Amino acid sequence: GCWLSYQCAVSFNWFGTGVGMEHARAATACLSASYVGGSVNCMATARLIGAPADLLGSLVTADLFTMAIYFSFLSSSLDWTWLLSKFHPNHQSTIIRTQETEVSVQTGDPVTETASDSKRMLRQSLISIPLLLGTFCIVQCANQVEGVVGKIIPGTSCAVISLVAPLLNSLVMNREWWKPVSGVATVLSDFFFLSFFASIGIAANLSSALSMGPSCLLFSAIALSVHMIMTVLGCLFWKKTVVDKNKNSTLELEDVWIASNAAIGGPATAAAFCSCMKRDLGKLQGRTIAATVWGVVGYAIGTILGVGMYRLVGG
Repeated sequence: GCWLSYQCAVSFNWFGTGVGMEHARAATACLSASYVGGSVNCMATARLIGAPADLLGSLVTADLFTMAIYFSFLSSSLDWTWLLSKFHPNHQSTIIRTQETEVSVQTGDPVTETASDSKRMLRQSLISIPLLLGTFCIVQCANQVEGVVGKIIPGTSCAVISLVAPLLNSLVMNREWWKPVSGVATVLSDFFFLSFFASIGIAANLSSALSMGPSCLLFSAIALSVHMIMTVLGCLFWKKTVVDKNKNSTLELEDVWIASNAAIGGPATAAAFCSCMKRDLGKLQGRTIAATVWGVVGYAIGTILGVGMYRLVGG
């Protein structure tokens, strides 16, 4: 999809004359890395190839916009009878819905609750210090590995981080002392994720970013559309040639979109998408694990493939 977008950008001069060719190459590399891994891979690839900040700002904005449409499409298409019939021959329109009612009762002295909140905030602040130090050490180790093997395999730092972090988490996730640390980690993750996009906006040239916005939006839309079409056609072909011949195997529309989500959105969005499924709730755990694992694999290889695509198109 990114290759087709690149060909269109070059043929129709989307990014203008002069540096337009180089911008098209950079957009191809960054979006390839993003759609295999995630936004982190997009930024790592941009750093390695020297993509300009104004192009990067336009790409990120266009990517966020198309991703919003993409996620809306995935959710709504799960109820399309025609599409479901291709993967569910015996499709029934009945959807099992479960409703849970939560009742919360708030009691107690407001002064006591305020003091309790203050203590909790103080504890979270103290917990964040070793958590940030540990994260810093992981990143520094990853950068050291990148310095050694980066010339041969670019983007190794992202691969190291995406493999080491889940491994360490799996070793401590069931420990009682890790539960408050995990809560703080979630808050810090959201903060740095938003700071990450804010830093892009600060570095970008607003007028240049706006001028390249429509081109980046079209570039992203074509790449994402090709991905979805080829994913559906490829899975239908695999279902008819392999899955249907094995009575113990199934390939449903939910599996297709979860796999797509793991590549495009990453492990976090894919796992969240799994929890929205209304059919086959018994497969929820297996689908969530598979989405998370393959999403992490995408993080590990996304930067490498992004730089490889840049070189493939002549960068």
